[in-house]
Amino acid sequence: METYERITIILNIIVLALVLLARSAWLLSIAILMVLIIIIVQKLWLGSKLDETRKNQKDLIEIMSNRLSNFSNRLADIKGDFEKQVFVLNTKLDFEKRDWERYMDTNYRDLARKILDVENNLNKVKRTLGAGLGTAEERLNRIETELGIFAGLREHEEEAG
Repeated sequence: METYERITIILNIIVLALVLLARSAWLLSIAILMVLIIIIVQKLWLGSKLDETRKNQKDLIEIMSNRLSNFSNRLADIKGDFEKQVFVLNTKLDFEKRDWERYMDTNYRDLARKILDVENNLNKVKRTLGAGLGTAEERLNRIETELGIFAGLREHEEEAG
């Protein structure tokens, strides 16, 4: 119990005793005076409690404000870290994309060059084969001509013979 509460209880007991023993006007006036003192003491007590409550409220508001400020700062830090990570990720993705595009472009050029080489080799083979077939045809024609002469001679020999 606080001091104000103790004083109020004591004064209430005195007022009760004075009212019970009140045989004269003086005792009743003292009882009324005591009630006024009790009211003043309670007002002082309530005033100090109110001041204390206001101070506590200000302290609590300041504590809550600091916590909210810290929370806001942490959120800003997290947001900044997240933005940095997104930037780093975008940078890595751009680098990988450019690297992949270079790789694909190089492979495309190599493949195109190899296809041209195959086509050129096929053209060489075609020319070589064409030349070989032409040569073989000429030889066959020569052989046929020679055989034709020999065949004609054999026919003549058989007819003569």
